[in-house]
Amino acid sequence: MANYLNWMGIVLIHFTQQIFLRGVAMLERKNDESENKQYIVRLMGEEYLIRGNDNREYVDTIASYLDDIFKSIASNNPKLNKSQIAVLAALKVADEIHKLRQEYQYLDRLLAEAE
Repeated sequence: MANYLNWMGIVLIHFTQQIFLRGVAMLERKNDESENKQYIVRLMGEEYLIRGNDNREYVDTIASYLDDIFKSIASNNPKLNKSQIAVLAALKVADEIHKLRQEYQYLDRLLAEAE
């Protein structure tokens, strides 16, 4: 059971990283795709190399947002390990994305009906 939970933690850490790197694509920002930039960000005390087309300020904003979630979860649950914190953060961010998608679809329908 412990190995399964550890494996799930690794999978969900990866999922959290994917949310961080790609989940915000639904906001339909325009990126300068002519450049492939890389930055180092610190999350839960660990450094991660992030590659993409976003500017440094945007990457720092997203990293700070995610790290704030990690810190909030860790401070409210001091016995959790990093994998457990990452799992809870992934669920929180996935919930936020899901709710935003629902709201976007609702507003899109209202706009379509108004036209």
